[in-house]
Amino acid sequence: METLYTRSEDGCDPVFLREDGTYLWQRPGNSPLVFPTARQLLIAVTQHEEARHWTFDRYFRLGKFSPPGRNFDAPIFDALGLGGWAVDPTSLTTPSGLVRVTRRHKGTGREDGLGIDLEKRGKEVAKLLFAGFSGKIRAKHYDPEDVLQEVFKGILIRNQGTCPFDAKKASFGHYVHMVCSCVLSNYHRRAQRYQDLIQEGLPGWDESGDQTFVDVGEQAPAPLVPVEDSSEGLALADAAALLGKSPHRALALRILPFIGHDRTWIANELGVSKAAVTKACAFIRKELQASRESCPFL
Repeated sequence: METLYTRSEDGCDPVFLREDGTYLWQRPGNSPLVFPTARQLLIAVTQHEEARHWTFDRYFRLGKFSPPGRNFDAPIFDALGLGGWAVDPTSLTTPSGLVRVTRRHKGTGREDGLGIDLEKRGKEVAKLLFAGFSGKIRAKHYDPEDVLQEVFKGILIRNQGTCPFDAKKASFGHYVHMVCSCVLSNYHRRAQRYQDLIQEGLPGWDESGDQTFVDVGEQAPAPLVPVEDSSEGLALADAAALLGKSPHRALALRILPFIGHDRTWIANELGVSKAAVTKACAFIRKELQASRESCPFL
């Protein structure tokens, strides 16, 4: 059986690739767990429902994700020795005592010199950002300095990644513009997720009777139907007083003066849906019927 080990942040536990294609995860002090698929194994190991969106090879650093010179069959001391993949090549000591230093670009930290040295060209990056995206930043009320720092962070990550700036492939302005666009999109997505978690208003009901979050002013008690010195006005006031508490009460009070008209006409007159009118009328009928049963003289 081939043996792999989980990452240090996940405990460095051994994982055995069995001949039947299953995966055995051996945790210290616990019973071993067997998983039929690599996906289920990664979800359990990472404690993330999407397994951090990583593949099996990426998590265990296999295939194209394997560090240069890595060999699982070689002794661990070979990895830590001269030229081993676990040793920083800038501080290797040869048997003769000479230090072999790999030349790295001071600004980007890369051997090939690709990338953007922000210490020298940071002001140019800032100019390109605000020249091309200041409108979007102001429209969304973002802090320009925060966005700029995110762009700097994105460039530093790309300097050490697989897509650093290469003057042979693209101009400086075009590369920075693409990075700014990508970073700003991610920044907006995070800000939107944060805003979605903020509840605006208080729990209540809309005119259709569905529960939602509404403005406090809209949840104020609906005004009663004006009482006029007429038998019709007094009857409406009495009917309004008999209505109990319900999410349909506000609309029911508005419908009372129009009882007897067609529901479609009432919906158009009040600017609500016909379904909401139907629910409110059913609420009125139910409340008045209950009041009549409790008070036979009505």
